[in-house]
Amino acid sequence: EPKNVIESSFFFDKKLLMHPELVRLSISNFAYWQVIAGINMTILPMTLAQHFDASTMGSLFALQAIVSVTAALPVAALADKIGPTTLIAPAFLLAACANSLYPFAHNFETFAGAMITASFGSALLGSAPTAAVANAFSSS
Repeated sequence: EPKNVIESSFFFDKKLLMHPELVRLSISNFAYWQVIAGINMTILPMTLAQHFDASTMGSLFALQAIVSVTAALPVAALADKIGPTTLIAPAFLLAACANSLYPFAHNFETFAGAMITASFGSALLGSAPTAAVANAFSSS
């Protein structure tokens, strides 16, 4: 018997928290967002600063944001159509490959291409794990 409202909440449901699918998706999602935060907050700005002025860097980050926002709905529809768990591994691979290009990019076009590709991979990883969790627990 729960002692208070907090103990009766979702976070104290040990059976749910130990569900293998939820644990797997949570760990992969956490790892991805930690890596992407490190890339977007440190590595990418430092790399861009070696090649561009602040205005150009701002344009590249704006382009990245526009792609992320405009890709969100089509990517979510794709996840619904083919299954979100099917997209997680390719999305990780796409984002990883794009992010690994930053140290080798030396002009606007190469950076823009890598950032657009990384944004698309990020959009995939923004919706697919959440939909996979919802699908895993929709019958429970």
